[in-house]
Amino acid sequence: MARTFYRIVKTNPAVVDDFRSYGELGVHIAPDTDGMRRLARGVSVYETFDQACRAARRSPRLGRFVATLVIPDNDDRLMWERTGGRPGHYTMWARTEEQAPTIASYVQSVDPLQ
Repeated sequence: MARTFYRIVKTNPAVVDDFRSYGELGVHIAPDTDGMRRLARGVSVYETFDQACRAARRSPRLGRFVATLVIPDNDDRLMWERTGGRPGHYTMWARTEEQAPTIASYVQSVDPLQ
């Protein structure tokens, strides 16, 4: 069974830049620890569409759309881990050098916030 995640994006259709990590974008995160640097190399995704919408409403700078990512069972190009204090929040990483294009390739649809 495929796994579905939801990513807040700024554009519809989503573009590769919508899937760049804070690390790639040069955004400083605190505290500057190994654990936080590891998280900064990944991208935030959510378990449900509603969770992504709530997060986007809390932080409008993240975007006004939600991309649905569908990852097939047998695909091992991505990994994810439950992170952070918000319900349903995960961090996702690609096992390839080209993380943003790899994650973007899983987009099935993009919808406005609800």
